[in-house]
Amino acid sequence: MQSETSDARTAVLDPALEPTANRVELIGYVGSNPELRYTRDATPFVRFSLATHRWREVDGAWQQLTDWHTVVTYDEPSERSARLRVGELVRVMGSLRTASWTDRAGGYRRRTEVLATRVERAVQLPRQERLPLSA
Repeated sequence: MQSETSDARTAVLDPALEPTANRVELIGYVGSNPELRYTRDATPFVRFSLATHRWREVDGAWQQLTDWHTVVTYDEPSERSARLRVGELVRVMGSLRTASWTDRAGGYRRRTEVLATRVERAVQLPRQERLPLSA
């Protein structure tokens, strides 16, 4: 919530709310077929990769760059996610989580993944039906 008198770049936070947020929303293409698995206590989970694209100008030409994300779902969302297939366009909502550990060789390892609470198929409109970016 922003105050009308505050600078547009300064957010005024409600003091009753936690002053941090960990929210993620990605729209991208499934990069690996999800596999439904189970934890030791029989909780279903699915892990799959997701490709998102961004553009960057290099030497006067625009290049498309692909970022790869690891997505994990548990419980009911995992059972639906297990039906996804490579190449499907999906919308993923959740939070980031990072795990670190020491591998068998004694090396430090770290992984950041999206802990998804919602995964839904997305539909891309044909180019002529898309809204213009500016009026």
